[in-house]
Amino acid sequence: MKVATALILFLLCETCLGQQQLSREQPCPPGKHMEGDYDRVYACVPDSETAKPERIPDPSTPHRTNSVQAANWESKFDFDDELYPSFVLAMSGRRLKAPSALHYIGDPLGVAEVVIRPVVPNANVHVEIQIEGLADKSVLDVTLPEAGQQYRIAPQLLWNYSRLAKIDQSIPATVIYRVSINGSERQETKPIRVRSVNDVPYAIAAPDGKLQDMSFLFAAYVNESHPEVQRILQEALRYRAVNSFGGYQRGPDDVRMQVFALWNALQRRNVHYSNITTASASSPTGHVQSQAVRFIDQSIQSQQANCVDGSVLFASLLYKIGVDPILVLKPGHMFIGYYLDPGHRQLEFLETTQLGAGHQPTITRNLAFSSLLHPVQSSESWQQFAGALRYATNAFNQEVRPALQQHRPQYQIIDIRMARQAGVNAIPH
Repeated sequence: MKVATALILFLLCETCLGQQQLSREQPCPPGKHMEGDYDRVYACVPDSETAKPERIPDPSTPHRTNSVQAANWESKFDFDDELYPSFVLAMSGRRLKAPSALHYIGDPLGVAEVVIRPVVPNANVHVEIQIEGLADKSVLDVTLPEAGQQYRIAPQLLWNYSRLAKIDQSIPATVIYRVSINGSERQETKPIRVRSVNDVPYAIAAPDGKLQDMSFLFAAYVNESHPEVQRILQEALRYRAVNSFGGYQRGPDDVRMQVFALWNALQRRNVHYSNITTASASSPTGHVQSQAVRFIDQSIQSQQANCVDGSVLFASLLYKIGVDPILVLKPGHMFIGYYLDPGHRQLEFLETTQLGAGHQPTITRNLAFSSLLHPVQSSESWQQFAGALRYATNAFNQEVRPALQQHRPQYQIIDIRMARQAGVNAIPH
């Protein structure tokens, strides 16, 4: 099978979480350095951040090799021969350098490549890859100096980004590989399946059987520029829990009140929890784990949000008003956190699935807050907000924080600001 693309490491979690620090581990051995990632917060990683893991051969699939004069070559396509538009759209702003030691030439994040083993030195190679309707013909010309050495060549694909962003169900596609070596040409076509743009490949089985974390892709569904975000902010101001959104200008208590104003606006929109995460298809070999994530407008229009939907929706609102959010992942669940201060010393957590839980405000649904007639702290909405804060805070302190300190798998912190700085784009929708 074909496993992941580049091994992407991002510094997405700071050492300071709440009032305590998550300590880094012992010094790393030679050839590695300490860095944060989505999998273990802090870990010893190879000095080369762009090392692409080798793919696991699928014994059920015959090994096909094309032979042309002076070389043998084989076509490859990542993610079990499936194309995830979410990966392409999220990572289009990320630029990595492929290390020469791996004999990898071209786009380190390329999902399509050819593996070539020349039998003569200084072989002149021309590679073309095209995905019909999704990526125009992409070309890379190289000279391969060593005979017998395996090279991996991945042209920078010329994606049709607008088409990828509109794919809302699984569809078939064809990849065309054309390779010319010292003037002798051979072509191959490969059928693939294209997933819905809502599908997120959040984990992939590595060659040693361990899961390679790809959960940073959830950050791509945080979209502070979505038109629906501005409408929700305007509604929140109309209900007067706060008079303005000023981020960190007026201290932690004001930040908490701004968060409540957003919570209250979503409650008034009747957003309820819905445990729908089924992706548009499933991995042919089971090596790629994926789930569906709703975009902001889809959650609002359907009035439904699972734990990831609600978290990325709320993170979008927070990031827009200048409050830095994080996504907190634990096995089978996600909730949100946010910093109460610009120095990121104080964290608070919120369980978004409780937005539609229990008895919802009815009589006061259209009534703006006021100090005399409808004070914030005595409202049903505030009590439910406070309960969601306590629930998430307990979950973090009792389960997530210890797991992060122990570097247990499937516990991650995704810092949205750092994800943006690392090049993880918001997917337009």
